[in-house]
Amino acid sequence: MPNKYAFFLKLAELTLNNAKQFLNDSKLLRDNRSFGHAYSLAVLGFEELSKCWVVLTLYIGGFKEEDEEIVLSTTNHTFKQIFGWSILASFIQSEYLETTKYRTRIKELGSQLTKGILSYKAYTKKLNEIVTEESKTSELAKAIIDLEDVINKINNDSAVMEKRKQEGFYVDYNIPSRIILNTPDSFNLEKTKFIETFDFFLQFSQNFYLGIKENRKRKSIQKGIQDLRRAMGAIRKSMEELDDD
Repeated sequence: MPNKYAFFLKLAELTLNNAKQFLNDSKLLRDNRSFGHAYSLAVLGFEELSKCWVVLTLYIGGFKEEDEEIVLSTTNHTFKQIFGWSILASFIQSEYLETTKYRTRIKELGSQLTKGILSYKAYTKKLNEIVTEESKTSELAKAIIDLEDVINKINNDSAVMEKRKQEGFYVDYNIPSRIILNTPDSFNLEKTKFIETFDFFLQFSQNFYLGIKENRKRKSIQKGIQDLRRAMGAIRKSMEELDDD
């Protein structure tokens, strides 16, 4: 049996490559004006990209294999979508937004959210206030806020993305009422904008994956990952002790 961390990296590579193929196929369909199918294929690709992040977080120690999140993320389509949005938002935020002058304040907000001091809605509102203080706030920072809004919508209706994926693929109807509820032809170019978002996420994910793969033997990287695994283990232990109490 191969080393589990080597297995995680290989699995990340395969799911990433499959997500790329979904992206290419969805662009071909979009260019041929099959907008509904193009959108739905992009969602399937996003789910595959989410699986890539599942194994990457296992690799760096963010989760353990038996965690409920990991089990759900490999079996439940809706959960894959939620997991994908959430994990990408957190990594992109830490990669870009927290390197700005707002770093300290944003980290403090994140800490308050984790501790339950702030609700998710209050956290998003305060985050929005921080990055819109100046007119020169970067477009990327605003895009991250939009990302938070998407996650908030998904939290309110976890199946919203899954419903649209089904609408892009299938004709939906009600026979007793003689009503056609939806057809894939109801999608237009505007509704395929998600493909570009998926493309951006995929590029970010590929860079993250290659960064780990190509630098994993560096002592500083190995130390960082080991420290993270220990930290997550300590957090997990403290939470289990709280549950016991």
